[in-house]
Amino acid sequence: MDDDASDYYEIFKDIQKYVHYSDFSKNKGVLDGFKPPCVKLLENSDHPFVVPNLLDCQIFLYMIKLVKTANSNTLNKVNCKFLNFWINEKLRKYEQDKPICVKTLYSKLASFDANINDDNLLKHLNNIDNNIFENVNILYKLYEFYYKIYNETNGSISCTVVSCKQLTDSCFNEYKKGIINCPKDQSEFCRLLKQFESQYKLLKNKSSPSSDFNISELIKLPTYEEVAKEFGIIDWEDIIIKICYILGPMFGIMLISLCLNKFNPFGKVPCIKLRGQNKRKHNLHDESHKKAHTYDNKNIKKNMIYKLPYNSADYS
Repeated sequence: MDDDASDYYEIFKDIQKYVHYSDFSKNKGVLDGFKPPCVKLLENSDHPFVVPNLLDCQIFLYMIKLVKTANSNTLNKVNCKFLNFWINEKLRKYEQDKPICVKTLYSKLASFDANINDDNLLKHLNNIDNNIFENVNILYKLYEFYYKIYNETNGSISCTVVSCKQLTDSCFNEYKKGIINCPKDQSEFCRLLKQFESQYKLLKNKSSPSSDFNISELIKLPTYEEVAKEFGIIDWEDIIIKICYILGPMFGIMLISLCLNKFNPFGKVPCIKLRGQNKRKHNLHDESHKKAHTYDNKNIKKNMIYKLPYNSADYS
């Protein structure tokens, strides 16, 4: 069955229950009853897939039994997705000299212990896609740290100053792995990460187990900008937007000035007509100047003394 991230994110609607299941599975006092099937599995050391050690194998079987019992021996889809994630997470801690085959491992164990056999669980078991696994694992670890810091039963901080410091530091570092993938908070994973952040910050108002320290001083999570700066990640989209914001008005002013110089509000034609009118006015001025010059020449000729021969006759 193909993975859908949203199916795994359903786990976090009731995450406290699943974190407690994981804590209960570490109760070594009840693990002996799950030893025989694991011994049979490990008798053959030539499996072509990753096989857990004896202790982890017992924890696998106990966890499956625990979740089934807590849900009236009926595993719904979310229960199955949690178990699939949980087994994937444990197997990934082993050196990968062989492939992980969750479904094959479960089928093998179920053949030795019929009590864990469940067709619905088998249908939902697979090797989780890496991207989905990483996101779910980050969220799950954050809530593991959270419930080690805070005891919801009595509503107070349950760790000492030393352990609280270690847990809050671990929470800070794990949160960085998630927030760096959330520059815009658009995905379901980012929404769940923000939801955790809101819940985590409420711990600032909880009382510490002693007066040795103030839990509010330890509860802090990094922002995307802080992590991006630490990792040297450049948000080119943001830089481009800022450049456009600064240079946009400048280009606009330059374009308007260019248009005003080239065109008037009525377009090109009036400009051409205006230039034609100016040219005609200039020609008219030249013609007037020439005529005025011709008229002056005529006047000058009238006033000239003509040297023509003259014969006088005396008629007296």
